[in-house]
Amino acid sequence: MALVAVRPDPDLAPYLATLPLLPEATAVRRARAFLRASLAPWDVPADLLPTAELLVGELVTNGIRHAHGDLELRLHRTERELYIEVVDGHGRIPHRRQFTLDREDRRGLNLVDALASRWGARILVDGRKVVWCALRLPARDTVGSSRRRDEPG
Repeated sequence: MALVAVRPDPDLAPYLATLPLLPEATAVRRARAFLRASLAPWDVPADLLPTAELLVGELVTNGIRHAHGDLELRLHRTERELYIEVVDGHGRIPHRRQFTLDREDRRGLNLVDALASRWGARILVDGRKVVWCALRLPARDTVGSSRRRDEPG
């Protein structure tokens, strides 16, 4: 059996933000504003912001509709992905449901599945549930980042 020690990357440590949310009508608006404010200094490309806002809205809305009690929005950026998580008190794993054109519900996780690079859900030790999704970030040019890629080194 091998034991692997993982040291957190100190350059990525500041890329974590959490917002407690009450299950009320203003929660989605507050969550989107929090997302915009959090991502501004995180070097996340501006063209990903509309998709990230839509995903936050869908996950928070699902949490309000199906969960019991308060929510928590968690944002985390790694070198390759932006993670969006919503924690709620409902201990059941959600699944995508078939939607029809005559219904306005049942679209949330289908949208998440279509827009996110991946998504999932898990039950925490305390019985709460986390529904998460990830958006792939473009690779950063870490060597000579001030130069254009086609410029000689």
